[in-house]
Formats: sequence, C-alpha cells, structure tokens
Amino acid sequence: MFQKWLKHIVEGSTHFGIEVNEVDGKERFSLLKLVHRNKELENILEMTTDSLDTIILHLDKNVPVFLTLNTANVLKKMVDQVHNPKSAKLVLDAFPNLQLEDFYYQILTGDTKQLVSLAKKEYVQSYVEKVQTMGIPVFSIALGTSTIHTISGFLDKPILGPNYILEFQKGTLVDFALTVPEKTGKYVLNGLTVSSDHLLSFSHILGHVIAAVTSSNLQKINKAHSDAFKNKRLFDFGLKTSICFFLVLLLSNFLFFTHFSKKNTEIKSALASNEQQGHSIQQLKARILEKEERLQVLDHSKNARVSLYLDEIGQKLPHSILLSRIEYQPLVTPVTANKSINTKKEIISISGVSEDKQEFTTWTDHFERQEWIERVEIVTYEYLSNASVTFTINIALIEI
Repeated sequence: MFQKWLKHIVEGSTHFGIEVNEVDGKERFSLLKLVHRNKELENILEMTTDSLDTIILHLDKNVPVFLTLNTANVLKKMVDQVHNPKSAKLVLDAFPNLQLEDFYYQILTGDTKQLVSLAKKEYVQSYVEKVQTMGIPVFSIALGTSTIHTISGFLDKPILGPNYILEFQKGTLVDFALTVPEKTGKYVLNGLTVSSDHLLSFSHILGHVIAAVTSSNLQKINKAHSDAFKNKRLFDFGLKTSICFFLVLLLSNFLFFTHFSKKNTEIKSALASNEQQGHSIQQLKARILEKEERLQVLDHSKNARVSLYLDEIGQKLPHSILLSRIEYQPLVTPVTANKSINTKKEIISISGVSEDKQEFTTWTDHFERQEWIERVEIVTYEYLSNASVTFTINIALIEI
C-alpha cells in the first residue's frame, strides 16, 4: 500500500509518450497521453505534428514523458538466432566491428529472430538534452521498435507503423521491414484503440507499468532520468505539503490564540468584576458597621422617651411645613475608618421646608414652652422664594 502511494506521488497516474520518427527525411512527432485508472490505461489524447513546439503546448512538466527515438539515426537490423546469447554478443553479431561502449542498444526478442536497434550515445544524449532544454521532462528512453513486444500478444495482423512494418505470429516476431506503408491503421488492444503512429509510445508506457524487461544497455541512463524526475516530484510534493502544513499550523495557532485571548479577556473582566464586587462588599460592610454602631448608640438611649417626643413633634406639625429629615443624636463629624463615632447628645435635628413664616414661628415657640425641651436652636434658615424657606433646627432635650 505504501509503495503504491509513494509511486503515485513520484510518478502520478498520467503518462505522456512521444515518438520521434522520420518520413522522407523529415522528423515527425507523435504524442500520446494515457491515464492509469483502476488498473487500466485510458487513451486521452493522440496527435501527430511536424513541430515539437506544438507537442510542448499539450505537456505538463509534472507528468513523466516516455521518449521513443525511431529516426534514421537509430539503426535497426534483424538477426536470425535460435538461441538467445548475451545481448552484447547479439549486437556485435548484427553490427560487426562495433565499438559497443559508444552506442546504446535495445533488442526486440523473438523465438528465432531478434531485432536490434542501435544509436550512438552522443546522438541520444544530445537529443535528450535538446528536449529537456525545451522543458520536456524525459522519464524513460527507448530505441526503435524494441518496446513493442509488450503488446505483441494482442496483435493478429502486421503492424504498419509510420516508417516500418512488423509482423508477429502467436506473439513472436517473424518479420521486419523499413518502409513507409501506403496507409496506417488503428489497433484494438484489449478493448483500447490505438493508432499505429502511437503504438511505440503505448508499448513503451505499458512496459513501464507492467515492469517488462527488455535486453538493453539503457538501464543506467533511464534510471538517472527517472530518479531525477521522481526527486523533483517528491521535492514539489514535500514543499507543497510543508507549505500547507505550516499554513494549517499558523491558522490553528491563530484560532487557538484568538480563542484563548477571548477567554483571557473574559477571565480578566470577571476578575475585575469580582474585585469591584469585593470593593462594594467592603463598602457595604463598612456601612453596616456604621449602622450597627449607630444602633448600639441608640440602644443605650432612652428609646421610649425619644419615641414619645418624636410622636408629639409629628402631631404638632403644621400643614405648611414639610419635613425632609428628622434625626436623633446626629453625628458631629462623618464616619471615618479607625475613628470613634461622635454624636450630639440629647439633640433632635429637624430639617424641612416652611411655606408660612408665622406658622413656623408659632411651631418653634411651642417647642420652647415644652418641659422636656431645654432649648430650640435654629441652625439654618434660608429663603427658597418669597413664600418658602428651608430650615434646620436642633431641639435640645432635658436629661432626666
């Protein structure tokens, strides 16, 4: 499973095949695009043109290209061999006195006949460099018609290629000729239709998919090109994955930061609110303590007597006088922390508004005649208008 996943990363499921051949001394380029889906190859695109620039318009630099060279610079010769000797000896049998180290070769094997395709290393390397310079990512190289053995079992008639004729019987090679057929055709390969101009590219790609083995000395150069392509794909995948990972990480950090920042703000607000509530509680406690102290003072006074006096004050209150405050033993100074509470002993302080000066005078004179009152002191007397005044009087009680 891992190998399949890794292969998909470094190769993908799409493959391009480019066949370079010559007809009447002029190069032609055939492009084939295959997609590997559900263990089957699907033919997506076929095109043939005289311009390599046209081919490039349809390529994707991240998709491997299988390059098949079948030009006049690739020599092809069929050799009769009942036994299959070593590949190098077979090449030398086909091309005597050859400096084999200067050539690449690939062999299409049969039962009694072998087709040897041969090209100078200098030609192959220069052509590959040329197409790579144009941005074509070469993944694998094949020479002549050597890869066609992968589809020979599906063929029941001669193959009429753009510049060759091949004949198979029961899947084995029986004849080969260099010629330009009058017409080319289409071939059905296990339900897939492929034109003759693209058979070499198709068999080249299929050979890679099924890991078919061919007699060749192209393994080293093909491995170098495939490794370079895979490394590039792997680097691109790793780079994109890393960028996505860090973007997701940054986004996650931002979301977490936003979430925790919001929570932190809520906690700070709650703490500030609690602190404010604590401060309010302390103030409330101070007020309660103040009232308790006042109550203690009042508890020691002569409650019954004072209540009687307050009732009498209320009964004798004229309609023209409106009281706003009546207080027994008012504070000398406001209550402060760590200081004792001082009150005006045996004093009733009365504040209010009078709308009749004569009634106010009569009311105060009445208090001065009472036996339980020592004296009446007008503390404040201020005009609000011509008809009303505000006042504060202190009534000093006679201690019994």
